[in-house]
Amino acid sequence: MKTSANIEPVRKLCERWAWLSETEFAELLAPNCIYYDVPFPRAQAVGPQAAHAKLSAMQKDWDIGLEVVSIVGDADTVIAERVEHFRNKTNAVEPFDLPVVGVFEIADGKIKAWRDYWDRSAAEPLLRFMAMSRGQRTA
Repeated sequence: MKTSANIEPVRKLCERWAWLSETEFAELLAPNCIYYDVPFPRAQAVGPQAAHAKLSAMQKDWDIGLEVVSIVGDADTVIAERVEHFRNKTNAVEPFDLPVVGVFEIADGKIKAWRDYWDRSAAEPLLRFMAMSRGQRTA
């Protein structure tokens, strides 16, 4: 597969994950795709349905803007630098921008592995909101 063809499913995912349906996730991700949210190594999601369930839940509480800064790829790997802009719908925590680098492995035109790298300190408002929602305190 051509490099540019590998980039397109990754670009679509990075620009639209917050609004994609479960069906659209299945069009982009291989059935056994593993999504690793690297700062939370035990929180991986296997398969498009699990990845969609993990990420779509954020729509309830957050307005999310997605921006691809840079994207490069070769025969089987694509790397995308992006910024995700979060604003809590109830203003319970301050808005924030989350720089993310995703590494995607491609096979047969679909994403078979997806690893997102980001700094937990940059996501402090999100983590604080999650703790508040569970009735917990953050340090």
